[in-house]
Amino acid sequence: MRFWAGFAYLFIAANLYCIDSSASGWKITKRSSPLDYTVNFTIRKDGVTAGRVTRTGLLTPRYFYDLYDENEKLIIRAITRPFSLGLLLPWAIAMDLYEGSSKIGMICGKFWSNSRAKFAFKNGAGQVFANAYLNSEKCSFLLVPANEDYDKCVEFLGKPFGDASIWSIKPASTTLPADEKMINIFVAFAADYQEFFIRRPENHTQIIMQNPNQN
Repeated sequence: MRFWAGFAYLFIAANLYCIDSSASGWKITKRSSPLDYTVNFTIRKDGVTAGRVTRTGLLTPRYFYDLYDENEKLIIRAITRPFSLGLLLPWAIAMDLYEGSSKIGMICGKFWSNSRAKFAFKNGAGQVFANAYLNSEKCSFLLVPANEDYDKCVEFLGKPFGDASIWSIKPASTTLPADEKMINIFVAFAADYQEFFIRRPENHTQIIMQNPNQN
């Protein structure tokens, strides 16, 4: 009896390990200084550098987010739309993604949402295929397919430390709701504007009533 119980335990543990390892995620790290015109976001998988995203622009109508692979080859470029509300409010940003000269998609903030922020992922035809929702309590996003299949969601968990931050991408399965390239661009953008996505603690003011006759 003990033998079969032990065998069953090992079987379950092995399957759980397979599930976790098959849906393994990756990390994107940021290190910058105030007023940097260029900022790099390093992509790391299993402790190995797998590429980077480079943002260029500072107080300009357009920002560029360029994704490079591990061989420093440019893969895609994201360009924020000029003279939009996203220049002042990051949750309203709109960026077009290009592979060479071909537009392959778009990421844009949505105004009508119960979430603190919501971003729509669109393909080259302008169709929404996934949405990213900002967590109500912490600095993280949940990317969900447009058909709301939560078995294929991905969490982007940010840990900001001022000029530096670490973002963990944690998929629920090996099937991603969006192309990994678009995910890396979006997470770099989120890390770039992380101070706007952090929920600030509420200030509680304590009022002390003192007896005016008390010395």
